[in-house]
This record gives sequence, C-alpha cells and structure tokens, in this order.
Amino acid sequence: MPLTREDFTLLSNIIGNIVLLKPENQAMLLNIAWHTAPNLLSQVQVGNGGGMVFAVHAITTGDRYGLIAPGLPAVVALIDAAMNFVGAEQQAALTGIKDRYMGKTTPSTATPPSTPEPKPVTPGELPRASVARTRQHIFISYSSTDRGGFVNNLVDFLQASGYKVWMDAQRNDAEGIIGGTGWKQSIADGIQRASVIVLVMSNEALSSKWVAAEIQRAQQIHTITNDLPIIPLRLRDLNDASAKATHAAFGLGDLQDVKVASDNWQASLLKTLDHHNIPR
Repeated sequence: MPLTREDFTLLSNIIGNIVLLKPENQAMLLNIAWHTAPNLLSQVQVGNGGGMVFAVHAITTGDRYGLIAPGLPAVVALIDAAMNFVGAEQQAALTGIKDRYMGKTTPSTATPPSTPEPKPVTPGELPRASVARTRQHIFISYSSTDRGGFVNNLVDFLQASGYKVWMDAQRNDAEGIIGGTGWKQSIADGIQRASVIVLVMSNEALSSKWVAAEIQRAQQIHTITNDLPIIPLRLRDLNDASAKATHAAFGLGDLQDVKVASDNWQASLLKTLDHHNIPR
C-alpha cells in the first residue's frame, strides 16, 4: 500500500536528517539500499539540494519504481538501509513505517477500537534569512507556555554568565523581535546569526509547528556550515504521542540532552556550551 502522508513526512525527516549530519551519507544510503538496481540508482542525483530535497526525491523515485527484487519494494529497501544510520528510537519509527507500507497487521480475535496513529508536527514555513551567517548569540527555541517562568529565568542565567541571547520576546538586553517587524523573518534571521540553538524541550514545545520550523532550519544550516549545534534542554519528560513522534522525526533522541530535573543542570549547560566553543 502507498505511504500515508504522515509516514511520508516522517520518513522524509529521518532520511533528511541522516544526510544533514553527513552529506556523504547520500551515496552510502542509496548504495546500501539499491545496489542491486543500478537503473534506479541512476535516477537519484547525489549532492543536489539539501537533506530534505534529497529525501523527498529518493522516496518518491523509489515508490514510483516499485520492486527491486521479488517481494522487495524499493522504498522498503531504502527504509532498511536507513536503519544503519539511526538510533533505537528512530529504528522503531522506521519499522512502523515499513510494516504499514507492507500492509502488515497484528492478528486479533476482536477488532480493537481504532487509535489515531501519532504523527510528528508539520513545521511552519520560515522565509529565507535576509542577513549573512554569523555566530552572535544563543537562540532559545521554546513554547510560549514555558516563557513566564523557566524560559525567562534561563535567559537571565545565560546573560549573567556572559552570553548574548535571542528569544522571540525581548527581555532585558536579549535580542528579539522588534515591534512592527515581520516575526517570521525575525526568527529566520535570529537563527541565521545564532552560534547554538538551546531547545527547551517539553510536550508543548515539540507540539508547536514553529518550534519544529526552528529545529528544521537550524539543521539545514548545520549541514552546510557544521557550526550550529542544537542542545536539547529537557524541561519535562515527553508523554504526548505527537511530541514523541516529532522528537523521533528530527533525530533528537540521538543528541545528549541536559535534564533540568538534575540538581546541577546549570553547570551542565555551561559545560556543554564551552564544549561547543560558544562565544560569550
């Protein structure tokens, strides 16, 4: 059966992130998946476009091609190949996509109540940056639900530690969106000038299409410049299915996070910033 829209988005994000981490993974992934189908390999151009462009083109081409061996669709071979590049969390997500694509169901004597399949949030659309790439500040990506308490305190702590900070709502000397300016453009430019993204992780944050857009844009920049890391700052454990799906789709489970629940999370965060050579 064809990929659902949700599975197509999830698979595109996973493969796109594989390529974002290392562009040379494009050729390696395709050769593992389709080495027995040279005609199919020749239809996907390696090195053309970013991670998401490559992922969408590869998935669409494989789906259109059909079987590369008896009982083996090209898309399934691509999913199996992707398993070699991701951690356990994303492997589980890929297995689910594969099973649904192949039409596998779990035998049951009774039909259970249908449960909607959790899906990652679809990122919002950010414009192209209007400024040159620099590394001037820490960009705080968060849900407005968390702004009033924790995020404001986080900004104060980072500023007191000597860092320049960008958040969408101006606070003290932190950079942010200026009244009367386009907020989407301001966010795009804020990410373009960031030295690191500190992602305040909560169910609400990973259910936000604009937080997803910020993560996606940061990963796109990092694959080109290799100088825009994302530091997940786990504010609360994730128990929302959609938030977990977004977490998996962007490969955040493969990044070591800093847990706010620990007693020394501030020291851990500063140590992590120093490790990534974030300027003050």
